Amino acid sequence: MKFKAQIFFTFLSLILIFFSSCNTVPFQTEWNTNAMEIEKDLKSVQKNGFIVFTVSDADDRSKYLLDSVFTKEFFETASQRFSLYNVNIVKDKSLMSSQDLERNYILLKNYEVLDVPSLVLLNEAGDVYHLQLIPNNIKTTDEFLKYLNELYEKEAKPISSLKNKIDEVAGIEKTKAIYDFIQKLYLAGTEKYIPLLDLAIKNDPENKTGLIGKLLMAKKQIIIEKLLLEKKFDNAIKEFMELIDSKTLAPEEEQLTWLNIIYVYSVTANTSKEQTIKYLQKALNAAPNSKRAKDIKDDIIYLKNKNN
Repeated sequence: MKFKAQIFFTFLSLILIFFSSCNTVPFQTEWNTNAMEIEKDLKSVQKNGFIVFTVSDADDRSKYLLDSVFTKEFFETASQRFSLYNVNIVKDKSLMSSQDLERNYILLKNYEVLDVPSLVLLNEAGDVYHLQLIPNNIKTTDEFLKYLNELYEKEAKPISSLKNKIDEVAGIEKTKAIYDFIQKLYLAGTEKYIPLLDLAIKNDPENKTGLIGKLLMAKKQIIIEKLLLEKKFDNAIKEFMELIDSKTLAPEEEQLTWLNIIYVYSVTANTSKEQTIKYLQKALNAAPNSKRAKDIKDDIIYLKNKNN
């Protein structure tokens, strides 16, 4: 019977099917340890990217995975589809060069990794489709390979389909396709996605999708984050103002934008109580029935009653 056959469908068979579509290439025998140029590397080798973030000398789970799960069998199998990277942090600085340690801390920040051991998966173009802690219940190499297979089927393939759809459609359908693709990614708030966001906006000049406000916000957030890091606060406020002037934001989106302006304005040298009240009133007027409205009203009353 078919059901019985499925019961005896071994894990080894699953793994063979998973990698049957991959070209037969020499497998990796050790980690790539420098992931600074991973996007360039992935395009070169035409593989997905696999980055595991660890703290090998201070985190027991990291040490266990490195010693007992990421075995020769793991490298032989996983490296047929993935280019394998380990970004390791050590507490004992004598175990790693200061240059390597500094580079890995930069990667930890760039990928917004908050805990270890975390797994990041990227497609061949460098789009991040998975960023999570490795589950504690994974104890063996076979269990991890099965988990990796499931992640690929569940997350990588849908991302690939969404990205392919962008090239297959035009007009507002392209705008929708780009929005759907961006929504599925991790770490989409980087400058490399600005041309894609611009393409989405260009294909819906009349905002028939109702998505232009969200797409503009996503683009402006990328630009503004950089300006804030450079402490160009006036320029950041100008970008927020342009977003409001676009008239594409939903009421609560506009309200949030005014509140962001107030936040940035508060760190400039030209801060005044009167200007802050003015911006708070604009935020309230944008969405008077929002969840934030009561707090905004209270802030306005507080500032009006506050002595200079």
